[in-house]
Amino acid sequence: MIKINKLFPLFILTMLGGCGVLKNDTNYNNIPDGEYRSLVFSKGKLYVRNSNDSIIAHRLQKVKGDFIADTVQPYIKNFLKRSNKQEKSSFFHSTTFDVDALTIPFKYRPETRSLPQQFTTSLNGALFLGVRKDFYKLRYKKHFFRYYERESSHFAVSVGGFTGFGSTAMNPWVTNYNISAEYEGVVWLKGAAVIMALGKYTTGVSVAWDNLLDKNKKFWIYERKPWIGLVFGLNLN
Repeated sequence: MIKINKLFPLFILTMLGGCGVLKNDTNYNNIPDGEYRSLVFSKGKLYVRNSNDSIIAHRLQKVKGDFIADTVQPYIKNFLKRSNKQEKSSFFHSTTFDVDALTIPFKYRPETRSLPQQFTTSLNGALFLGVRKDFYKLRYKKHFFRYYERESSHFAVSVGGFTGFGSTAMNPWVTNYNISAEYEGVVWLKGAAVIMALGKYTTGVSVAWDNLLDKNKKFWIYERKPWIGLVFGLNLN
């Protein structure tokens, strides 16, 4: 455990949590087939499908409680891979349930009566459940040979809760000298996180607390005390 300035870990977590949001996501070079919201048509809900070198958007209309694709020509938009003219940028977004596997490599623990603020590294793993919002942008960029080529960018934001298990250093200093042994304790962690995604990989910031799973939890100075963590994850759905 390392003593650091109070503001430094918060700055690092914030910067890393937002890293890469403005980059193009090559894994999402095409928008995945599915239902989206967009202003491509006057009404916002549509279905997107990929066909050869085109991304085709169909306006959805509600019929007897179900949405069906409108196949009339005025309600179909074809985004070709290449175009001879400049096309307007188009935005798409969707909302889904999110399941991620998370790891929390860094934790910032506030000051206690016996110890200053701490920046700790330990093994932690958790399952995240939340709501995810995906954003896509299609635009046409002028090529050197005077045609316009379709480009896409993507990012996503998820908000939700997580729970899992981790380890923590147990020693006399974190128990107010009520134990003399030094060992790695097992903790049950739970909290909330805001994470950003590029492709399947996610990173973000969490606020959580730990419960030590052994008899020394009554002495542990961080029992049920909140901490801020940097999270990395893998989208499972």
